[in-house]
Amino acid sequence: NMHNQYPVEEVHLDPEYYERIVEVPRIVVENRERIVEVPQPQIVDRIVEIPQVQEVIKQIPGEMQTHIITREVPKVEVKQVERIVEVPQIEYQDRFVEVEEVREIVRRVPRIEVHEIP
Repeated sequence: NMHNQYPVEEVHLDPEYYERIVEVPRIVVENRERIVEVPQPQIVDRIVEIPQVQEVIKQIPGEMQTHIITREVPKVEVKQVERIVEVPQIEYQDRFVEVEEVREIVRRVPRIEVHEIP
């Protein structure tokens, strides 16, 4: 500024402000309960009839078959064998011994009872 001969006027300008409203969405978290039906599997018995087969076996006699089975059975044989065995023989002899014999003689003797009469 020294080089210029004319004095320069210094102007100081304040900037102008313009207010501009800009809407910005504000996020608000809010818990809300909502009931939603969810399908549940359900077990239901279904009755299906199945034919039951029962086997009946009827036995009819066929041709006879003979099987020979050998069984050992003891055979009882009776033989008479004479054996002489000495057996002591008992012989009884009477022996007489004299024994005194006591005989009781019972005699009845009348007893005299005396009763006093007052």
